[in-house]
Amino acid sequence: MIKRKKSLYILISTLLFAAYVWLFLNHQSHEGTSTCLFKNIFHIPCPSCGVTRAILLITGGDFMEGVMTNPLSIVVLLGLLCLPVLIFLDVLFRKNYLFQLYNYTEKAFRSSIVYIPFIIIIFVNWLWNIHKQL
Repeated sequence: MIKRKKSLYILISTLLFAAYVWLFLNHQSHEGTSTCLFKNIFHIPCPSCGVTRAILLITGGDFMEGVMTNPLSIVVLLGLLCLPVLIFLDVLFRKNYLFQLYNYTEKAFRSSIVYIPFIIIIFVNWLWNIHKQL
């Protein structure tokens, strides 16, 4: 369990760092080109297309425009804000909040009551992105 916990914390910390670097680089550049591999190959947006732009809009003060760009950005932004706090609290107080949250989430997603609505939401968001021609 300790090895799994340590690996989880390293993975999440690395992904958070990469996400913050990605947001910083995209905030600095004003290019209109898509970096989405799915969109570049199939010429339709993926379910997460526009999340970076939406987060930058939300953090720039344009909440509604950000949500309309991609509603999933709210979930991603909450993760970007809450996960570092959980990691900090776990390190500071020698707790397992993040690890417990991960285990709870993993267990919840084994239930069709959770994963079917989740898949439907992702699919509807994908249709929304296609409709907007994001």
